[in-house]
Amino acid sequence: MQTFMKLLYQKLEELKGKKVILLYHFDVDGCSSASILHRIFKKLNLLHKSMPITRGYEKSIASKIKQEDIDKIILVDYVPHKDFVPFLKEYNTLIIDHHRHENFLEVLDYLTSEDYGSNIAISYTLFKLAKDYYNISNIEWIAKVSSFWEKCIEFTEFYEEDIYLKKIDEYLPFNILTNFTALKGSKLLTNILDESSSIEEALEKIERTHDYQKAFLTFKEEIKIIEASKKSIPELKIDTYSLKTKFKHIRVYVDYISFKSKGTTIFILDEKIDLKFSFRTFLDIDLEKIVKKIASENPNFSGGGHKTACGGILKGNNLNSILNRFVELYSEIYFKKSKIE
Repeated sequence: MQTFMKLLYQKLEELKGKKVILLYHFDVDGCSSASILHRIFKKLNLLHKSMPITRGYEKSIASKIKQEDIDKIILVDYVPHKDFVPFLKEYNTLIIDHHRHENFLEVLDYLTSEDYGSNIAISYTLFKLAKDYYNISNIEWIAKVSSFWEKCIEFTEFYEEDIYLKKIDEYLPFNILTNFTALKGSKLLTNILDESSSIEEALEKIERTHDYQKAFLTFKEEIKIIEASKKSIPELKIDTYSLKTKFKHIRVYVDYISFKSKGTTIFILDEKIDLKFSFRTFLDIDLEKIVKKIASENPNFSGGGHKTACGGILKGNNLNSILNRFVELYSEIYFKKSKIE
């Protein structure tokens, strides 16, 4: 991590005297990263503008950027579509991320902490950079919020399990604001983080906004429906939820429900043509190996991800066979580990 931070520091120092636009992913980690970078840019006396980004908005954002007089784009915590890459190349774009993604991004200046042994939330790395290299204080709370929703809090000094579990509902407004209100909410959250000095102050400002209040009402209505679909296998600590396409803000529900579980959760999103899966666990079980094994056996199923969080897509109607195979492979690992423990 120290090597990555040193390289990142050098890259940021090279920005002095340049006009920059910061594009950041619309989620909590992206907004937190942007807010920390704003503080670093202020230290550098760097002229900059910033805007959130997600798929479906790349063309409109490119049009806005073309109207600006800038030298460079900084892209944080976001994987652009390959069609957006030539535009980014024109502006010597620097990508800062915590995962290594598609090979087509190699034509850009691509800096990822995963190459240096760490894939925790990029905002946490930026917090450490701001603190250690720029002597910026009182921003730990920003990194704490984003690390929480990136499920990597256990890899930081912030982790205390009892406190962590109690914070799920308290920190929920951050996740709702970004996910329910698209880029508008992300920009709003970033501004709130910029203007706040604590989690409590930021939460108070979020909860006063009309966008959040409206989104929270939707959340309360939909979470009841989703929780009613729950089916459990208690002996394996597995809970399965079935969701319909009308639930647009799937990530909020997946995060919220899986965070409250100390076991494994499976979310099945029925999109009529395909079935999408989200697998999450807080147990010492490698979900990625299970999902990739199923994918190798079934040509209609594809999936992958990380040890504790994976996704999958099923084309066809053999849902039960996929679930049964998952439970079979999962059981072998679960009971084997139980015997060892």
